[in-house]
Amino acid sequence: VYDTWAKIAYDTATIIKATSNVIIDGFFIDGIDSTRTSIASTAVNSLEHNAVYFFLSPANVTLRNLDIYRVYFGIAGNAVTNSRILNNHIADIGRDGVHLFSTATGNEIAANTAERVYEATAHGHGIKLNNASNNTVRNNTVRRANFGMEFVSTGAGNRIYANDIVNVDTGVWFSGASGDSFTQNNIVGAKKLVEIASTG
Repeated sequence: VYDTWAKIAYDTATIIKATSNVIIDGFFIDGIDSTRTSIASTAVNSLEHNAVYFFLSPANVTLRNLDIYRVYFGIAGNAVTNSRILNNHIADIGRDGVHLFSTATGNEIAANTAERVYEATAHGHGIKLNNASNNTVRNNTVRRANFGMEFVSTGAGNRIYANDIVNVDTGVWFSGASGDSFTQNNIVGAKKLVEIASTG
């Protein structure tokens, strides 16, 4: 269990790599500069300016009570399973607040706040799932972002409910997403509520 107050200055790559069976609780991470563009051709990987990256396809990770500021990706990673992202505050992000991809399965993303998530080409997301299935996204708040949430090429069984999305360019974007449920979410002050590119 990692449970401490930490002020971590900007680095050129991931600040914290999360591996299996750990709890990371209570860190304050200030990346100093979210204005830098991608160093990895916008691919999400451990070389990027991430606050926390799920490393080596981990399982049973808990990230909670983190304050994350001014990095490119807040929390990101591929093939993470049965993990929890709970009650984190993520702000002033250059790309995505939370981004899980590549067969991320069985995870819970709950009670987080992501705000001021803007990317230079308008691809900043509060929460994004890409090629992910059977995840729960609930009771989160996204404020002031290019996209509140985005779901791309997801499998089935993602449950997205009771989220608040406020003052964003696009509330939710679906592309190649099928078999997911999206219920009882509040979208307020979005220029576009929902965009559906395809449903798979």
